[in-house]
Amino acid sequence: MFNTAITPGATVITDTERGRLTARAMVMGVAFSIFNAYWVAVMEVRWYVLDGTCLPLFVTPVFVLLLLSFLNYGAQRVAPRWALQPSEILTIYVMMVVSCAMVGHDTIANLIGTIGHLHQHASRENQWLTLFGDHFPPWMWVSDTQTLTRFYEGGKPMAFFDFFTPAVLQGWMPSLVIWLGFFGIATATMLAIALILRRSWIEHERLSFPIIQLPIAVTRKESESVLSSRLFWIGFGIAAFISIVNGLNVLYPAVPRFNRVKLVALRDYFAAPPWNAMDARLGAYPFGVGLAYFLPTDLSFSCWFFFLLRTAQQVFRAQSGLLTADYFGEQSMGAWLVLVAVLLLSSWKQLRGLSRRAVEQEMTREPGDAVRRKLAVAVAITGFVSMVAFAHYAGLRLFFAVLFFALYFGLAIAITRVRAEMGAPHEIYFVQPRAIIATTFGSNFFINGAGPFKGGHQSDLAIMSSFFWLTRGNRNHPMPNYLEALKIGQTMNMPVGSMTFVLVLGTIVSIIAAATANLHIPYFYGGVAKLKGFKNWVGAETFQPLQDWLINPRTPSTGSIKALLFGASVALLLSYLRVRFVGFPFHPAGYALATSFALDYFWFSFFVAWLIKAAILRWGGQSSHRNAAPLFLGLIAGDYFLGAFWSLYGMFKDVVVYQMYI
Repeated sequence: MFNTAITPGATVITDTERGRLTARAMVMGVAFSIFNAYWVAVMEVRWYVLDGTCLPLFVTPVFVLLLLSFLNYGAQRVAPRWALQPSEILTIYVMMVVSCAMVGHDTIANLIGTIGHLHQHASRENQWLTLFGDHFPPWMWVSDTQTLTRFYEGGKPMAFFDFFTPAVLQGWMPSLVIWLGFFGIATATMLAIALILRRSWIEHERLSFPIIQLPIAVTRKESESVLSSRLFWIGFGIAAFISIVNGLNVLYPAVPRFNRVKLVALRDYFAAPPWNAMDARLGAYPFGVGLAYFLPTDLSFSCWFFFLLRTAQQVFRAQSGLLTADYFGEQSMGAWLVLVAVLLLSSWKQLRGLSRRAVEQEMTREPGDAVRRKLAVAVAITGFVSMVAFAHYAGLRLFFAVLFFALYFGLAIAITRVRAEMGAPHEIYFVQPRAIIATTFGSNFFINGAGPFKGGHQSDLAIMSSFFWLTRGNRNHPMPNYLEALKIGQTMNMPVGSMTFVLVLGTIVSIIAAATANLHIPYFYGGVAKLKGFKNWVGAETFQPLQDWLINPRTPSTGSIKALLFGASVALLLSYLRVRFVGFPFHPAGYALATSFALDYFWFSFFVAWLIKAAILRWGGQSSHRNAAPLFLGLIAGDYFLGAFWSLYGMFKDVVVYQMYI
């Protein structure tokens, strides 16, 4: 029976030769990355379907991975020398993953939705330019009226290559180049931190990395690949059938559809108070059940349990009237801050605690490891200092610049750890450095000053807001994808330096392709009026709270502070109890995720997967769990493959198609 479970830290690809970085894999990876940037941008910006970069496992790279693997089976029989090696397929996959991390929902797409928003939407009514226009340096935002009018309002349709003329591009300079350079520094810093943590989390703790289960299982040798498993194709067929039927329903409404796969609001079934206060949606995505199957049972249990507890809090509030607000965002802030502190402390101890003998052994296996480690530390420090200097030069006081980016990278490490250990989604919308600082200090602090900070600095609020595009949702965060790529490199026995080169090249190519695609599509399709997914709301969420803070300054909210401390206390208590009692069923990450919007779409899928997995482990043990894994990998693959297929069909036909998610 096929065994898909990856033994943490083990080498899955057992060829005697090391995984090689080949020229054809790099060329194909670059080509697919550029195509992927346009594919994702068309789907998420033009049509607002697929939403493939909102998920912890990106959709389009899995589609290409499966497609190449299918074609490779034929090539091995017809023209073996043209067949790709597993390391080559995974190299292409990794570069597409990097492309998604750059082009997707919460990175460069957000930047393009923000960079012209201030000057396009400033008016006499909102008084943005009067309130805070002077707090931003002139190079920060695009202000040319003709450039913004053509971009936002459209006009005469452009030919494809008309966008690349100097007359069009110069309107976006230098703001775009400066911001992309800043983002490049951020990604370099994240990659350096991932390289620093690699030995501790991959080599020594041997974390499970659930997100890479599918790509590793697909690219094994033919006799060991999950593609040879009957259970895999059963799962694939179930998910594909649902997607085909629902996809045909969108194009031909007479075709029936599976209604309960997508989200259904529970309040639709509970119209009477206080039950109609429940803000919960029911949905059982096949891929969601498949992904959740590979989560630890204590985490999946904690996720749906705390989500239902959160929903019960909403009902209690509506019934009793004792709470003035739910304060979920503040609870999540506190919980994530504790996770950050615990993870940083444990990682620091582990890094310091590595024995000299272990380091010497690893240096023998990887001769350049010592140099690479020193270089990574230097890049991480330089990158952090450069980002702080950038913010300080723009007008953010040094103390708050350091605090802001310390929070940003602390959250990045926590998100990466959650992904590496548990594979859970991480849309932590409420947990942003700006929100944490504004909640803790109060906006009045920055306007009227307090203590040693007398003489308000409104520019602090303004400059922190300018980074909102980078910190908004964290769904396609680059750092966990970098660490997972390094783990993939280990499983195919590729030198760390080779995989690092893949990531660096992929990042550079993808940043340029992502910016080009997100700018080009509004011009090519005739303006924002014809784009369903243009990130206009990110610009609004950047400047509208800033406007409110400056017009209505607030002292720190007692309720918000209490909720933050409560969330921190719960997470700290759960962390302690997990260490104190073996088998303690509640996970602090489950509480942090449940209160941070990350589980709104997935809690029921987590419940279904937990129930199935718990039953299998209870009655069949670990062997039955491993033997059943291909079925759930098939659910992911079938849902992803058909979801990506429908998006390609819509892109080439220029029509709305079935959306597999949300």
